[in-house]
Amino acid sequence: MKVLFYSNQGLAPLHLGIELENLERLKAEGHEVFIVKCNNKLGGCYFNPCHNLLGCAICEARSDVFHKKINVQKEQVYSLKNYPEAEKVNLPHFKNLEELLDYKYDGVSLGRGVASSIISLRRDADINSNNENAFIDFQLRMAINVHLNFTHFIKEFKPDVLYFFNGRFAECFPLIGLAEKHNLPYTAMEVSSSKKRFELFENSLPHSIKKREQNLEKRWSESDPNTRDEIAQKWFEEKRGGTIKTGIVYTDAQKANQLPEGFDPSILNVAIFNSSEDEMKVIEEWKLDLYQTQNEVIEKVAKHFKGHPNIHFYLRVHPNLGKVNNAQSRGIENLKFDNLTVIPPASSVDTYALMLACDKSLSFGSNTGIEATYWQKPSILFGKSFYQILDCVYHPESYEALYQLIQDPDLKPKSKSSTYKHAYYVSTYGRPFKHFDYDGKFNSHYRKEKMERIYPRTVLYFFKYLYNFPKWIKYNYIVRRKSIFKSNIWKLR
Repeated sequence: MKVLFYSNQGLAPLHLGIELENLERLKAEGHEVFIVKCNNKLGGCYFNPCHNLLGCAICEARSDVFHKKINVQKEQVYSLKNYPEAEKVNLPHFKNLEELLDYKYDGVSLGRGVASSIISLRRDADINSNNENAFIDFQLRMAINVHLNFTHFIKEFKPDVLYFFNGRFAECFPLIGLAEKHNLPYTAMEVSSSKKRFELFENSLPHSIKKREQNLEKRWSESDPNTRDEIAQKWFEEKRGGTIKTGIVYTDAQKANQLPEGFDPSILNVAIFNSSEDEMKVIEEWKLDLYQTQNEVIEKVAKHFKGHPNIHFYLRVHPNLGKVNNAQSRGIENLKFDNLTVIPPASSVDTYALMLACDKSLSFGSNTGIEATYWQKPSILFGKSFYQILDCVYHPESYEALYQLIQDPDLKPKSKSSTYKHAYYVSTYGRPFKHFDYDGKFNSHYRKEKMERIYPRTVLYFFKYLYNFPKWIKYNYIVRRKSIFKSNIWKLR
């Protein structure tokens, strides 16, 4: 089998480790592998959006060292090149995010990948040509260049499958459209939640709800019935205890059992757990018809129950929004209603104490929705989530249905056992590393060799790339909105 492998993750040891694991496996299985590297040709990438030349040098040198370690031959490696056509394309003016999402080049969707990159870097979904014209312009031209490169590689090598990391961002998203255009299978590599394993998603983004549902059911059916419930329960216990080994712990700054001031247990209290909207904003499967933003829902709910003094809402703002100044965080500041208490991201109020003290909860897709059910509180999901098929939450499909669930005094929690499949999957999914040992970005090893930040060839690459110094200056100003000389050049993202 011929494999066209896009290798552009040298800056992140964890992601490079996953690339190396898969390259070794593919080679060992006897596949013919063609590796495509960036070689400083991308306008920017998620880990190095400003085209920092030092970052490019670190990336190329580190991947060179470890490609050699796994016996990748020079004749297997190809470089992106700059196509003049990408700079000549007449790009439209995008009045809003939706117009950018719909943008296609040569019949292939590129706008979603560009929007995903910009939204993740800005942490704001309010993007259009009026406020981000330069950013959109260089990201789209980069995506077009990637499209042109891989159009050439697909024609030249006639691969049987494409391999790339994640696929959501501008520098990789074109490969999905090209794969679909040429009826070509693809595999997206992704890290698992524990960072000790990786997962392969065949013919889908890792963010696909449908694919996750399939993987979840498969993993549960193949699990040991004697241990899987215990593993699932342990995940919930560790999440609440702040000792979870999968994902980020957000409760460290909270004070155990602390409730909001003035909390009145004699009335019907509803906890609202919002979530950051940026990551899934552009994923088609996560598109909602009922509303555009979570703030819109919260405002409607507060207004609808304005005349119900026996119902009070507590919005626990997700800690991930603590240092963000975007449309969502600014909108939260305008949610001023007598029946709504807003708990700031950095508040010491205990999320789990609030969850247990309230009569029910409303969430938009975060893990708090399914956690509430585990702790036997009625949980309402008004949106989409990876766990939405499990019948572990109430899932209204209209505002009227939502209002009915909120005001129902006899609403019972879903079965506790309905949460186990999700928790088991999150705890165990992925393939274990065989040769990679991840211990942070400064102390990780592949085949017992440490992944250093700087190698002698890093310096050589840096000087080789100096001709692109004007591009670094330009993109740094666009992304960071300040001069390169006022930026920390060691901070790549």
